[in-house]
Amino acid sequence: MIKFIRTKIRKNFLFLLNILKSIIFLYLILNIQILQAKVIGYVEEIKGNAIYKENDQTIELDLLDEIATGVKFFTQNDSTLSVSLDDGTILIIYENSEFLISSFNNIDTVSPGFEIIFSKGSFIIETGEIPKLTTDKAIIKSPSGDLYLNGTALSGDFSSSSNSQVFLFTDSFGKKGEVKIATSKGEVVNVEPDRGLSINENAIETIELNENTQSQVEFLKEVIVESAIPNEEKINKAIENKISKGKVADLDGDGVIGESDFKILKEEITSKKENKLNQIITSTGDDASLISKVVEKSSDDLSNSIIDKVIADKPEITSNIVNELIEKNPNKFDEIIKSNDQVLDKIIDTVVDKADANDKSIGKLIANADENLSQKLMDDISIKKSDLMLNIISEASAKNPEKINSILSQNEELSDKVTEKIADTINNDIDSVNTLKNFIVNVDPTISSKVLDTVSKENNQIAKDAVKIAIEEDKEMIQEKLSRSINVENSTFSKVVIAEVISSGEIEVIDNAISINENAQIDNEIIDEENEIVEKKQNILNNISNAIDEASNELEEDGSNIKELAKENIKKNLSEKLVSPN
Repeated sequence: MIKFIRTKIRKNFLFLLNILKSIIFLYLILNIQILQAKVIGYVEEIKGNAIYKENDQTIELDLLDEIATGVKFFTQNDSTLSVSLDDGTILIIYENSEFLISSFNNIDTVSPGFEIIFSKGSFIIETGEIPKLTTDKAIIKSPSGDLYLNGTALSGDFSSSSNSQVFLFTDSFGKKGEVKIATSKGEVVNVEPDRGLSINENAIETIELNENTQSQVEFLKEVIVESAIPNEEKINKAIENKISKGKVADLDGDGVIGESDFKILKEEITSKKENKLNQIITSTGDDASLISKVVEKSSDDLSNSIIDKVIADKPEITSNIVNELIEKNPNKFDEIIKSNDQVLDKIIDTVVDKADANDKSIGKLIANADENLSQKLMDDISIKKSDLMLNIISEASAKNPEKINSILSQNEELSDKVTEKIADTINNDIDSVNTLKNFIVNVDPTISSKVLDTVSKENNQIAKDAVKIAIEEDKEMIQEKLSRSINVENSTFSKVVIAEVISSGEIEVIDNAISINENAQIDNEIIDEENEIVEKKQNILNNISNAIDEASNELEEDGSNIKELAKENIKKNLSEKLVSPN
């Protein structure tokens, strides 16, 4: 009996001991989780209402409130919550959603990565540094499966219990990341770039982007831009609101929430925004739309400091940024230049210094900028990077021939330098004929005429062969350019082209050029009076006749045959065509 009682007591004691151990274990786990909860971001933007729960209390989120691991956040009807995480990730949560960041280890830790548990609703995210430096360490756990993010922009919609959607976008820097989803059924499916997946119990199907997802992407870019701008007025107002609600801790340890705490918190937020700006600059390549938007939305002083930072840290993207600014907001660029008289010289020096044979941005910049900047760039290139002049002028003239013609016609010294540098490049090129041919096809005939003239003086055969190939391969383009050059007296372009069409017997090139010219005059309503029309036609006739005379004489001197087409018959046909009342 005593033995039985002792056995019973021992069993009860062991049972109670196990319960106590379990309670202690749970207590420790809960306390470890609380101790491990850490601040890893803050509220960047908020529209409507978003809340979190703490100690059975429901607390409304405000701008610049801290985001910590282990805390569950909720968005309500017609609400949007934008969160900035410490690695530069921007996460936007839409209405009626629930999420929790269960873990977050930044790039300065031993094992960088994060895990977000998304219970329901919809979101869009553009990842920061962590998924770009690690593989499969940035995870979003969703009702449809685990999403593995590797340097990307992604949206997910889990609002419906029967169907979910996931979309993979090109990110704000023009780069395509990778995303795969591992479902509860054990399937692993990659999401195609700029497409999506529709997921239900029965199947996973590829779907196309829609208007809603595109608008989400645009909003995401706006939030990213704001995350890099330390708007002092906005930050001050948000901190004052936090202090009034008792949401600011005693950061300086003096026992009072005051000016010092305000300053410390403001510096923290400003520092995080500067980090985001640095990340944007570092990530920017050919697509400079995001950083240029940051410059555009910043104050003039901040814009100047951003450009200075770009020139110092990543000078190769300077021309891309300036191009974007001039295209989207030329007034802002003018304001930046006026507010700092040294910044223009810095931009010109940097753009020219970083230009290379594969850089098309500088030609685009010359085409888009005002004539003052364009002229300075061309002059600087002629001195420092003359070997690039051909490519740059080809690019600029193809985009804005009127601008280039205007600059060169008003600055004879620059025009001579540009022509000389281009002609030297062509004459010294191992494939000079094709190089000149491409130049003729791509640039305005007013510019190519001077280059043709200069090249011809050194090697006339190069000019002839280049024009011949251009007519054979790009006849329509040559006809269009001839239609413009016949308006100009003593055009070398007209002379060389007409010589070639006479030699080859393709006189229709001249007829077509005249028809294009007449149609252009009608379309542009350049001339209205009948006497002006007759005068215009007579001038064109004279120019073509002179070009035919020179071309024919040149052909005869070379011993070439005009074939069955006599010079006088060509003139007669042209005269009837041009002087005709119709």
